[in-house]
Amino acid sequence: MTWVPASAHGMGVHHFPHDDPLRLTPLLHHVFCVRGHCDSMNSKEHWNQVYEAKAPDDVSWYQARPATSLKFIEATGVGREQGIIDVGGGASLLVDFLLDAGFKRLAVLDISAAALEHAKRRLGARVGEVAWFVADVTEFTPPHRFAVWHDRAVFHLF
Repeated sequence: MTWVPASAHGMGVHHFPHDDPLRLTPLLHHVFCVRGHCDSMNSKEHWNQVYEAKAPDDVSWYQARPATSLKFIEATGVGREQGIIDVGGGASLLVDFLLDAGFKRLAVLDISAAALEHAKRRLGARVGEVAWFVADVTEFTPPHRFAVWHDRAVFHLF
């Protein structure tokens, strides 16, 4: 399983120590809780408030074109049908660009339902081409394997 951390804190492509996504969730939960970030309800409320109060392009992390993420995903060599999940993707435009590039089996996971709603509305008729998960990544059990787990702003907390 490939992890693509496309943030200033983790540039590059890394491989998770576990190929089994069902073993990954307890590992993330343990690391995250040990670091003191285990209160997902407060995080959920916080991020919902952010996306209810601001437009997606009115936040400091907005990118009109997520060029670095796209470059790293292409660098993995992942096939168009292998599956990519964008962790903490929220209202990001990454999924739009991946769809435009012909990728299938896309998913976006975010703790904020409000953030995901922005992306769903923006995608319009293409909304059904993406699996949407409102969840805390430390408690998420993926429904199937994803070849690439993309992250721009979540896993650097670990």
